[in-house]
Amino acid sequence: MHAQGEWTMPDEAIDRNPEPSPTRPTLLVVEPYAAVAESLEHQCARLGWHVVGAADTAAVTGLLDRCQPQAVLLSLTLPDPESAAVLQAIAAFDDELPVLCLIDQREGSADALIDLPAARLPRRLQRAMKPLRHRSLAAFLATAD
Repeated sequence: MHAQGEWTMPDEAIDRNPEPSPTRPTLLVVEPYAAVAESLEHQCARLGWHVVGAADTAAVTGLLDRCQPQAVLLSLTLPDPESAAVLQAIAAFDDELPVLCLIDQREGSADALIDLPAARLPRRLQRAMKPLRHRSLAAFLATAD
């Protein structure tokens, strides 16, 4: 059973088309809450991005190969060993892939990411606290494109 507000759509895709777009850069969004995922999808689409999403971190490794994203937006709960594994999988896929980790202030500290060995983290890793401001999202996507 899902908690109220949890994204219950299949974790395959927000727009149900995980294939790369021939005309727009692809953004992989990992966000468990449907309302937040939908808001991010709309904001990113307005900024010219094709959005593919997952409701949980388990789907990320499969989606990386399938959608070939130019950037990743990853909602994290810290401390969480699963989050560390996802960051390591992203780094193994492409250690230059821009990644923005969204961290809920109530759930943990962005400093928990520093505890992971730097060699296992994506080189272009950025952190932001939730709620993410549109200006911050636009700035991140501008550097990733």
